[in-house]
This record gives sequence, structure tokens and C-alpha cells, in this order.
Amino acid sequence: MVTIELEGAEQANRQLLRLQQRVGNLSPILGEIGEHMVNSTHDNFESSTAPDGTPWASNSPVTFAEIGTNMVYGAMMHFGGSKSAYPNLWGDIPARPYLGMKAGDKPILLQMVGQYLMLA
Repeated sequence: MVTIELEGAEQANRQLLRLQQRVGNLSPILGEIGEHMVNSTHDNFESSTAPDGTPWASNSPVTFAEIGTNMVYGAMMHFGGSKSAYPNLWGDIPARPYLGMKAGDKPILLQMVGQYLMLA
């Protein structure tokens, strides 16, 4: 007769059940990821760069004479636009992408998910 003893089976079972519970509700980690990406997007504005690190085109003098909000013009800021396509513009607006994942975001998000799923 062959006898096999498995040490730690009970603990492994508890860990697997805990993992199943955590994966069943991803709201906490998705909330943390969302907060990180909002902060990352704000960093893009502060550094005037796209998520890939490409510097934005300089603002025209007209931009400095106007007061507005990025909330209303967010799409135009991100994608840019031409006066020929949008006659109401004062001139062509170069794209200044600010939404997206930077190379440095990926390891942070992977670490966040790893820590969320860590069983010990």
C-alpha cells in the first residue's frame, strides 16, 4: 500500500477560496487603478507630454489670452483639429494627447493587481 501525505493542503485550500472571493469582486482594485490613471493623466498636463513622453506642441499666443476649461475642450485638446474641419476655431490646434497609459503605468498597475491578489 502507498500512502501520500500532503502537508499544507488545508492552508492551500483556504488561500484558493480567498483568491476566488477576491477575484469575484474586482471593484476595489479597479477603483485603485482608476485613481492611478486619473493622477497619471494630471501628470501629463503638468509635464505637457503625451503618455508616451512625446512633448506637446507649444501653445499659441492666443491660448494664453483666453480663459477656459479643459473639460469642455478635452477632445479637441487630445485629438487636435483644423480650422478647415471646424470653422469656429481661431486656427489649427495640434493634438496634445493626455489620456492613455504611460510605459511607467504598466508595472505600477501590475504591482497593484499583484498586491490585491496576494494571499498572505
